[in-house]
Amino acid sequence: MHQLSTSKTTIIITHPVCLNTARLAAKNYGLAESQIILINEEGAPPGVPFLDQLVDFGASRPENFRAVRLKPGEAKTTVAFYSFSSGTSGETLVESQFPCQIMLTSSRLPGKPKVLSPPCQ
Repeated sequence: MHQLSTSKTTIIITHPVCLNTARLAAKNYGLAESQIILINEEGAPPGVPFLDQLVDFGASRPENFRAVRLKPGEAKTTVAFYSFSSGTSGETLVESQFPCQIMLTSSRLPGKPKVLSPPCQ
C-alpha cells in the first residue's frame, strides 16, 4: 500500500508470476482488476491484458493522442516512473524521512529494459 499511495498509482504492470499479489494490492488500494497489465503473455491467464497486446491494439488504430513534447532540459526533471526496492513494502519512520524509491526521469530511461524473473515466485 505504501508504494501505491506514494506513487499515486493508476495502473499496475507486473509479471504473471506476481499476478495474485498485484490483484490483492489493487483491491486493497481501490484499483479495478482491469488496471492490472502483465509484462508478457507467458503464464498469463485468459482475460488479463499484457503489454504486447496493448501495443498491437494501439498500433492498429489511428493516432488519438497529443504527443507530449518536453522543453529543453525538462527530460532531466520530469518523472517517468518510480522504481521501488523490495525493502520499501511499508512505511517506516526512516522511509517517511528518507524515501526509498528511485525516480527515473525521461532522460534516464534505459534503451532496452530487461525483464528479470520476479522475486515473488
